[in-house]
Amino acid sequence: MILAGLRGRTVAEAFDRSRNSMNLIRLLLAGFVVASHCLPISGRGVGLYFGHGELSMFAVDAFFVISGFLITGSRLGLPAGRYLWHRCLRIFPAYWTCLVVTAFVAAPVAWLHRHSSLGGFFTSAHDPFVYVLRNIALVVNVWDVSGTPAHVPVAAKWDGSLWTLSWEFACYLTIAVLGALGLLARRRLLLGLSAALWAVLAFHAFVPSVATVVFVHLDAPTRFSLLFSAGMLLHLYQDRVPFSDVLAGVAVAWLLVVYRFDPHPYVLIGPPLAYVCLWLSARLPAPAVLRRHDLSYGLYIYAMPAQQLLVLYGVARWNLGAFYAASFAAGLALATASWFAVERRALRLKDYSPRFLARADSGPPAEAGVPATRPAPVDPAAPVAR
Repeated sequence: MILAGLRGRTVAEAFDRSRNSMNLIRLLLAGFVVASHCLPISGRGVGLYFGHGELSMFAVDAFFVISGFLITGSRLGLPAGRYLWHRCLRIFPAYWTCLVVTAFVAAPVAWLHRHSSLGGFFTSAHDPFVYVLRNIALVVNVWDVSGTPAHVPVAAKWDGSLWTLSWEFACYLTIAVLGALGLLARRRLLLGLSAALWAVLAFHAFVPSVATVVFVHLDAPTRFSLLFSAGMLLHLYQDRVPFSDVLAGVAVAWLLVVYRFDPHPYVLIGPPLAYVCLWLSARLPAPAVLRRHDLSYGLYIYAMPAQQLLVLYGVARWNLGAFYAASFAAGLALATASWFAVERRALRLKDYSPRFLARADSGPPAEAGVPATRPAPVDPAAPVAR
């Protein structure tokens, strides 16, 4: 009844797939991660907190709801093989390049800061080849390269941001399976299952023994599945959800309260956070250059290695604002290089059709059986969200 009273434009009608501020929002979120990391990396604290909400945690939460919305659009209308090909092109080339740059450029620079030569650098237990090969499958098993970075507040860890990428790819695979099973065409069933899961988790947050299992031992899969599914559901119901400034204001107020007081905020923030992100993407103006170029992924994966080098060379001794500005500028420069040299070039292969993809593309699209009133899916090469 409340939603009916707000009837006007729907999210589907308000969200222009070719003219929106999603890239700008994700770049700002990556900037939030950089800002929050400035404190521990420079030895000034543990992060930027608002109650139980930490700024980088909020940014990652928002990345996952945005990803749920966009990736569901990528899966709808695409056979599973082509969908997975697009997802691999978007995430792996830049990730692998980042591993190589960290291991063979940043780490040697850090090593030479403490040593007169590279002697011993390539014979350490976690030499650069080990770093690349043991992390190549998206799960980070080795954080340092030959003991670097050393003598810094966050030692022996080059890129603490990478840990979320394996969980994001797991969400991609889940969407692929849901599409293959035809469940993306059964949005009521998915809504019911998701609502039941949210209700159970919200109830068990108050049962200490269960809360320990769910929110400690299963924290990451619980958190990211809830957030990603919120974005997925908003995409599936975008033709029914009203686009309203009032609803956006209520959602923002809800998010502030939950992040302030709830020790497990992600249980209760998925749908309102997804709504606010889509509302902002439709409301905020964005420079045309950011609609064409997505620098957020590169900033997310390159900023921390850049920050560690800045700390080694004394930039962290500047005031916090100056250190953040230097961190953001260095990360953005690397992100720009990553986009033009690696990411955009990789995306040009999205229509490549080797034999294995041709066979995989012969299956039905994920939206077979979806009502004709469903909005068209977003661009199949929609960028990654952390």
